[in-house]
Amino acid sequence: MDAVVDQNQGILSPPGDTLMEHIDFLGMSQAELAECMGRPKEKINDIVKGREPISIATAVQLELVLGIPAGFWINRERVYRQALYKRHLQEVYRGHEAWLRLFPVQIMQDRGWMPKASTVEAQVEDLLKFFGVASPAAWKRKYLEAERAAGGRISLALTSNPESLSVWLRQGERQTLDQPIDPFDKNGFRRLVSTFQKRCDTTPCEVAQLQSTCAKQGVALVLTPNLPDAPITAATRWFLQRPLIQLSESFQNSAHFRLVFAQHSAHLLSLGKKNFFSEGLDGILPNADNREEALTSDTDLP
Repeated sequence: MDAVVDQNQGILSPPGDTLMEHIDFLGMSQAELAECMGRPKEKINDIVKGREPISIATAVQLELVLGIPAGFWINRERVYRQALYKRHLQEVYRGHEAWLRLFPVQIMQDRGWMPKASTVEAQVEDLLKFFGVASPAAWKRKYLEAERAAGGRISLALTSNPESLSVWLRQGERQTLDQPIDPFDKNGFRRLVSTFQKRCDTTPCEVAQLQSTCAKQGVALVLTPNLPDAPITAATRWFLQRPLIQLSESFQNSAHFRLVFAQHSAHLLSLGKKNFFSEGLDGILPNADNREEALTSDTDLP
């Protein structure tokens, strides 16, 4: 049996099924196979039943006895164990539904930030991939625990909706991943900001051109649409060893945009790599809800 999973019944097929089929075809018993391999017959039965994994040594012995390459057995075992763990993860993900419901999943899907999966299990997996974390507990450490949150720069624990804020911040980081960014040139960026302020006093601001110019000075400039319950205007920090200025799309006019960009550029030039500067968080007050209940049962994946 080559298939690991029976698609109709969802039954996982261990490598022992393949082994049993082959020795049956040869007319060999488990006891005879055990004798040829120099292994206790109980161990062979454990392998057949999937209770004992096929080690590299066992795979080599099977190649010597049966003529089937060791790599076949090693890969068969790997695929089976991976399928077993994925099934286990589905159960774990179902237990994270309360955590999932704290996030604006529908909006994220509509904007293309997450795939349009419908099941709880798939949505939890997609959300973890979005944040680049392995568990809700890891998300909590990154965004809610002050000493570790956002790389040691900020904690969102005292905001009314840290989930939506974390989504907005993370999306800004994701926007930089495919951008070609040169090494940071602090003096070059300072000159750029000065030139930008003078030019925009008399001509309209071309955001796309500004983004390209910033990238040449080693600064990632991204515009991220706001989320309804996370009215943050801007955030500046270092991400993956390069500076990031993240702005929303909720500016009143070009003058407001120029002001915020100038402020965050100044902070970028004066603050260290572990500092975080944001605009618009002051009005987002703490709010008691069921967040703690959703997080207390979350642990790192085994």
